[in-house]
Amino acid sequence: MRLASLVALLASLFFALTMTFGSVVAAHAQGRVAEASSRPEAERAAFAILATPHLGAIDGFKPEFVSPVVERIVAWQPSVIGIEALPPEEIEAMRQNEAYSEVVAAFVGEERLLQAEQAQQATGLSALEAQAIVEGWTTPPSSLDADQRQVRILNALAAYRPETALLYWDAESKAGLGQSVASYLAKLAASANERVSVAVASARALDLSSLAPIDSHLDKDIYLAVVDDLQDGLVADPEAASVTQRPPYTTQDGITREALAQQNLLPLYAFLNSQEFGRADVTAQFDLFNRVDFANRTGRVRQSNWDERNLRIAANIRRASAKRPGERVLVLIGAGHKPFLDELLAVSLDTRSVDTQALLSVDIDPQG
Repeated sequence: MRLASLVALLASLFFALTMTFGSVVAAHAQGRVAEASSRPEAERAAFAILATPHLGAIDGFKPEFVSPVVERIVAWQPSVIGIEALPPEEIEAMRQNEAYSEVVAAFVGEERLLQAEQAQQATGLSALEAQAIVEGWTTPPSSLDADQRQVRILNALAAYRPETALLYWDAESKAGLGQSVASYLAKLAASANERVSVAVASARALDLSSLAPIDSHLDKDIYLAVVDDLQDGLVADPEAASVTQRPPYTTQDGITREALAQQNLLPLYAFLNSQEFGRADVTAQFDLFNRVDFANRTGRVRQSNWDERNLRIAANIRRASAKRPGERVLVLIGAGHKPFLDELLAVSLDTRSVDTQALLSVDIDPQG
């Protein structure tokens, strides 16, 4: 009996030592995965997470105000451009689950759904069949005739990817499309939304065959269940109520006003892509959910939701990059995501982060 007790004690000590050693090793290795790569950093896939304001919400904005931003994106020559739009796989999954009905209405919209359904009927393809076709495209728009571009427009619309459809839309191709499609794409082409005014403009100049939808909102089933508690906590907290009245947001407002007056939003983009703004935004906006006393610990639920969304976005970006291994990927996304995605995408043996503030500078290093 005493021997059995001794054996048990030794086993317990061995387990404790093993766990302690493992924790030390794990702590030492944390954040150093990339350092284990045998591939030189300069040869790894370059990821540029370009923070953007939501241009449709800026009064007085005109698409020509972001021409200098588009010029710098084109000069960097990414092979993949990701946009803040939902992938068709996620849209299809959400449409099968009533818990996401509000999400589909808000982030997909009735018009996009209608055009997708009409295109699916016209092509005989399901959304996921159309998605598989779009994902296989390699021939650029400039190499296709009008009939081929029309086919691609319908395939892209069937896959809930109207921004990609715009890459093939011109005077020749629209002549053979129905009035509904032509009106929809004409309206979309005039949109102030950065997915069009920046991403589509850049992709057309680069003759890319598609834009990659990399967003995610699968976290929203949990988020919507706690949103009332979150709103109550934010309204009741003095700091939360005044957060937008302090830096960095007051600084952003001033830069925005001046940029609009100059009809050039490049300085605003440069500020949103600075480390200064990124650090301040994380502290002011996202760490706020650690500082406010929310009912039922819903602040921590919100943190989990935000992490889930960014992890899914990072996975979607990495999946898009797999089709162009080792090449340049630029993702145009709301500024709040940038610091998180920069770090998530750096934990790899074959990626490197690009300084997007430097990318936006006048002197662009084409190898950067």
